[in-house]
Amino acid sequence: MVKSMSAKCYLVVMLGVVAVLAGPGDFGKTTSAAAAEEQIKGMPNRIVLIGGAVGGDWAALAEGLGQVYRKAFLKTTVIVEPGKDGPNAVLANKGEEDLLLSQSLTTSLACEGKEPYKAKMDKIRAVAMVRKNQNFSFLVLKKTGLKSISEIKTKKFPLRVSVNRRGSTMEILARTVFEVYGITYKDIEQWGGKVHFQSFRPSFELMDDGKLDTVIGNPPAPAAHFVQASTKHDLTLLPLDDKAIKEVAAKLDMLPAVIPKGAYDFLDRDVPTVGTTLLLITNANKPQEEIYHLTKVLCENVDYLRNVHATMRSMSTAELPLVGRIPLHPGAIKFYQEKGLLK
Repeated sequence: MVKSMSAKCYLVVMLGVVAVLAGPGDFGKTTSAAAAEEQIKGMPNRIVLIGGAVGGDWAALAEGLGQVYRKAFLKTTVIVEPGKDGPNAVLANKGEEDLLLSQSLTTSLACEGKEPYKAKMDKIRAVAMVRKNQNFSFLVLKKTGLKSISEIKTKKFPLRVSVNRRGSTMEILARTVFEVYGITYKDIEQWGGKVHFQSFRPSFELMDDGKLDTVIGNPPAPAAHFVQASTKHDLTLLPLDDKAIKEVAAKLDMLPAVIPKGAYDFLDRDVPTVGTTLLLITNANKPQEEIYHLTKVLCENVDYLRNVHATMRSMSTAELPLVGRIPLHPGAIKFYQEKGLLK
């Protein structure tokens, strides 16, 4: 993976982005001078950190993490590579890389061996929760007249909806939400609607062509696709009711959440929903001392990491151990207990 030209280009571009964001001396300020020497006791000569698609928010965070680790562990080569939600969990279970970014929803499904995974991945361990604003979003054209998801069933509304790629975590989430409201894809089509299995870009192209009413996903707000679509269409977000929030959260290891009205210009109220978090994960067999030091440096640089991307603004030191049903790595547990963040 490291030898590929795309990975090299990614590393150079993202390094420049983070350098511009931070400026000299803005990161690693709280990392102790002895941290670089501590690698002799527990740090390897090489760390590979897997983020997300080139140019995205995960990529910015991954390179930001790479920067603070390079600053802290001068004798360790820190390599940042692109990755993808879903496959990242598989890589973590295999232990082929050191640190990876993964949604809590995806990670939970992998650990429990639920769709789209065929077997339990019991070697995945969490290091930290780094963001919690990836909230379920039911984006709909206002001209449908829909005020709630329950109305789709009571009115037998012929909804034209895109739920993302079949078998993706976004699609599984969309399907689960429909199920708790007593709605199936078959119902939608019997009522004269249509279910599309498209990612965001082709979905909004369908909306532009007048062939789609609703796009479902869980992007961090504000989502660029949503903002752009709102310049062409009159949109709103439908809320989840309390019962649905509890049921979906329990089924998919999610949290009650709110999309604030300030997230998008087209909102005039807060929108209750459920949210998944973004985790930093690793393998259970990674040495305790290594993960302890990596967790420590992460915690010391939260202020810097908040500024690597707009979606990271709410990153919180106190919330780092809040990883849901995913087991924490013993090295992370040791640090959080010493810090008083975990009992």
